[in-house]
Amino acid sequence: MSRQFRQRVRATLTRVKEGRGGYDLPLEIMIYNEAGKQVGRLRPLGKRYLSKTHAKRLREWRICHGYAFPPSVTPITITSTLRWLNKHVVNNPERCLWYVYPLKGRTPIGHMGLATFDYQKNSCELDNILRGEARQRGLMSMAVRALILWTKHQLRPSKIGLRVMGDNEHAIRFYQQLGFKAVGSKTLSNQLRKMIYAE
Repeated sequence: MSRQFRQRVRATLTRVKEGRGGYDLPLEIMIYNEAGKQVGRLRPLGKRYLSKTHAKRLREWRICHGYAFPPSVTPITITSTLRWLNKHVVNNPERCLWYVYPLKGRTPIGHMGLATFDYQKNSCELDNILRGEARQRGLMSMAVRALILWTKHQLRPSKIGLRVMGDNEHAIRFYQQLGFKAVGSKTLSNQLRKMIYAE
C-alpha cells in the first residue's frame, strides 16, 4: 500500500503542476457552496508561477500573517520566496500549492496546499492555508472542503491532518468547524498543534 500511495501522490501532483490534466484529473478544483453553486476555483502553482510578481504576493501575505507560521530564521525576501517556491513547491513531487480564486475574479485571495505525506501511515497534511485578501467571505472554508474532497478522490489517503500554531485560537476554531479534531497532548502556545480530519 505504501509504495502504491507514494507513486500515486508523486504522479498526480506532478501532472497537476505541469498542466497535464485530463478527464480523470481536472487541472482546476472547483469550489461549491452548500447549495451546489460554484463560487470559486483552486489553481495549482506550476512553473509559470515562478515569477517575482507571484513571489512578491506570497511574501506580502506571509509577512502580514506571520503569527500563523513558526518564526523564520532568515529574512523573508522576494528572492528567498521565489527560491522556496521553485525548490520546495514547484519542483517538489511531494508537495503542491493552490491559489484560491473567486469565481469571477482574476486575482487570488489566498492559497492552500498538500504536503507531509507519510507513506507508511497512508496519510497527508493540508499545508499553508492562508487567506491573503479580505474578500469573498466564506470562500476559504469552502475551498478547504473542496481540497479535502479532491484529495480523498485522487490520492485516497487513510487520514488527512494539518498543523496549526498552538496559540492561533481563531485558526483552531476554523478547522474544528470544518471537521478537524486536535490529537495528542496540548502543546505550548508557540508550538504546532496536530489536528486530524474526522468526518
